[in-house]
Parts: sequence; C-alpha cells; structure tokens
Amino acid sequence: MVLYKFPPSNDVGAFRPTKFIKHLNQFGWHPIILAPSNGVYLSYDFEMEKSIEDKCTIYRIPMYFPSKESDAVKYSKTKSLKNLVWRIWNRFAFPDGVIAWLLPAIRAGIKIGQKNKVDLIFVSGPPFSTFIGASYIKRKIKKKLIVDFRDSWAFNPFERISLIRRWFEKQFEKFVLQSADAVIFATDELRLYEIEGLKISQTDHNFYTVTNCFERTEEKKEIRDIGKNFVVIYAGNLYGNRNPEVLFRGISIANSLSPSFAAHAKFIFYGIFHFKKLDKMWKSLGINSIVSFKPRIPQSQLFPQLEQASALLLINSYGPGHHIFIPAKFFDYLNAGRPIICLSESGALTQIINSSFAPLNKGLRLTIIFYVYCFEVVKGS
Repeated sequence: MVLYKFPPSNDVGAFRPTKFIKHLNQFGWHPIILAPSNGVYLSYDFEMEKSIEDKCTIYRIPMYFPSKESDAVKYSKTKSLKNLVWRIWNRFAFPDGVIAWLLPAIRAGIKIGQKNKVDLIFVSGPPFSTFIGASYIKRKIKKKLIVDFRDSWAFNPFERISLIRRWFEKQFEKFVLQSADAVIFATDELRLYEIEGLKISQTDHNFYTVTNCFERTEEKKEIRDIGKNFVVIYAGNLYGNRNPEVLFRGISIANSLSPSFAAHAKFIFYGIFHFKKLDKMWKSLGINSIVSFKPRIPQSQLFPQLEQASALLLINSYGPGHHIFIPAKFFDYLNAGRPIICLSESGALTQIINSSFAPLNKGLRLTIIFYVYCFEVVKGS
C-alpha cells in the first residue's frame, strides 16, 4: 500500500486507508505499508498508528524535502517556515508536492515488493504523485494494481489550474488508469465525473464505488434531552466554497431576534480554516460570543465531543463539480448518532441522505437530517 497520507497524518485522507488496513486481516490479507518518514501534513495524530501497528508492516522512506520526522510535531501553519515552504512547493509542483517522494518511493517500493513477494499493489490519492509511483512499481514487479480515488484528479473543482497543466494531468491520469487492474472511487458521482471528463468508456476498465465508512463502537444511548443549552459542533476544515457564510448570517439574525439566544446556543468549529473572510465576517456579525474556533484534535478526543453535542454541523461545498463529494465526517457523524444539520447542494451527499435516512433513523437514532441548498440561499432565492 503506497500511502503518503498515513499516520501520524491527522488529515482526512489518512482515515480511509487506515480503516482498510485495520480490517484487511479478516479477509486473509497482510498489508505492507510504504509511507514517508518526513511527511508534511496539516495536523498530526500520533495515537492513530497504535490502532493498526499489529495489523501491518510499515516501511518509512524519506522524501527529498528539508525536514526530519522529528520536525513533524513542530509544524504550525502560521509559525513554521518549513510548512510555508511546503505549501508554496505543493502549489506549483507537478502534479503535487509529493513528487519529491516519487523516486525514493519507487526505488523502495520495488525492493519491498520483491522482498515480501507481494500479491497486490494498492495506492490511494490525493496526492496523485503516488499514483504515478505505484504504476511504475507495478510495471517493474509485475503485480496487479488497485487505484483508490478519494477525490477528483484532473478535474478537481477546488484546484484552479491552467488549461495546459490540466491537459498534462489528464494524460497522466489516463496513464494510471491504463496501468490499473481495478479502480475504486469514493462516490458514484465521482466515478461518473472522471469518466465524463476523460471521455473514456467504463466498459474498458474495472471501475467500482467504495464509499467511506464508520466503525460501530458500543451501542449508543438514547438521545438525551438537550436542556437549556444547544451546542452544535463542526469537525473539519473550511476552505474554498466550503464556508459557513449562510449559517453565520442565520445565527446573527437569530441572535438579534432573541435576547436569550447567545446565552444558550454555542457553535464550536474544530479544524483548519482557509476561508479568508471568516474572521472578518465572524466579528462583523457580532457572533463571536456564540461561535468559537478550535484547532484540530486527534480522533480519539474528537469522537466523545461529537457524541455529547446537541447537533452536528455538516457544510458541503457548492458550485460546478462539487456534487461529487461526500465529506468523510458525514460517516463519523452517523456513528455519533446525533442530529445532523446539513447545508448542501443537490449531489452525492443529498443522494446518500435520501437513500439512507429511513433505515439509519431506526438503527442509529438519527433524529434530524435537514438540508438547505446553500448555493440558492447565497444567491438570494
């Protein structure tokens, strides 16, 4: 398994393959992980690896970047010069900054594959440099390759790139798809989106959809009485078109209509926030006593917070191409069994809500799912 997003990464991209690793032994597979020893991530969780360390073999290979494994804990988005250098490098490198790990990963992957007599190669992206590396490893050791798309590559709506760069990315994506023996996508909409964008035939490839998931913990207790306080938690990052403008304006209106609203309603955001207008909007609307922002925390600390919330907030991105996404946090929210307030355009997220609401309402005591088509609200309709 060629994985750049791997513990101690606390980025959402690390959760999906980590869950695969945790349960593959049940099906007769022993995962062998190739990961960087000096990966640069948005946040870190040094506890996550403990849940899988006895279920896999891990090889860590350094990438060509001026950082050490011990530097990871020191990384800070605002204070670390190395983190700033990485962000600039990752913005302009092709296809992404992890190209700095490509050659070491290919060399190590070939040796590891031959030494361990692997049966199968698995790679998950983004980052998509790992797809290229895994494709070359496959050609060298002549084993089958499974490619896992968590997001779109050449057509990602979050990426604003030139037409020339997009053309090159499409060629590399086609090369990877031709190399792969099977391709899995996180949503049906993502699968169709890539097929249409690349103008390829699904019948020429083994394409499948494997959504994200959650792991059932102990049986949930009955929904508790929220009492006088109403605490809403959002667990995740805010960036691009995934922003809380509609919600913040609604909170401001509610606060102006009810003198007691601020005393009883609290909205807590755990994550990393790239939304440039966020701080200014938060203060100008006068909701700073109601809305608070906190840094990302390890999953083991987050889940108890989710289970104690009055409701959980889910904000999806909107606009062309954004219909393909189901935020991974949606599945964690389901596991928490709390009411969900979801702001989303029509797409993969609303499809899974519509198709899953009835059985989940009984099984998980999911009492409320209510969604607002935020793009139309922003337009004023």
